[in-house]
Amino acid sequence: MKEVKEKVIEKVIVGVVSYFPDNEYRAERIRRCRRLVADCERLFGVPIVVIAQNWESEDVRAEKLVRMEYPKLGITKARKRLWEYFRASGHEWMICFDDDCSLVGDEADGRRFVEELKKHKGGYVLGKKNEFKLCAFHRSVAERYDIPDVDVDEGTGIEDYAFFRLLEEHYPDGELAVDKGTLAETSSWKDDEATTWNRSNLQTAKLLQKTAVYIKKYGKSAEYS
Repeated sequence: MKEVKEKVIEKVIVGVVSYFPDNEYRAERIRRCRRLVADCERLFGVPIVVIAQNWESEDVRAEKLVRMEYPKLGITKARKRLWEYFRASGHEWMICFDDDCSLVGDEADGRRFVEELKKHKGGYVLGKKNEFKLCAFHRSVAERYDIPDVDVDEGTGIEDYAFFRLLEEHYPDGELAVDKGTLAETSSWKDDEATTWNRSNLQTAKLLQKTAVYIKKYGKSAEYS
């Protein structure tokens, strides 16, 4: 009879959205992803789940790594897949990154950050404003709020802005003041067409309109519980 292992529920995990493009940036994205996964393993010491889009046999390793492989989903759908995994997992907290993030810091600060998250039964910790980089969310936030569908045009995911605007308006008291010590996200790209948004006035207007509709969905007087 095949042994069935009991599902292990971790209080804190790391979630990474990854996409390796079929162009000249692929090798660099793979290199950055390997470095990020290694740094997360070293600093936090918790399981890592990756939404692995368009991966092949890339050697990205960690002791506790879950690869959820997909073809290209686009940034919004990929975040939704990560959100769905988190909701269903039973894990309490998820620290979020994109695969091209650059993470620095001392191991002691990384482990302390994890322990601080474990003390809280709700809320969120922000990193860079409007970006899913070195930020953390309690599962109750993922259960309450969806990742928005606010792509201005095909292939241009700007859902980060809408999601953080929602938290600012409907759950401002949920932001936790957790000291990250030396932990920091320092990524920057130059001449990367995949991360450059050239927005016209019409595109910007559509973004703001879709963001307003998304926020309104939860009601002006909605209170988080």
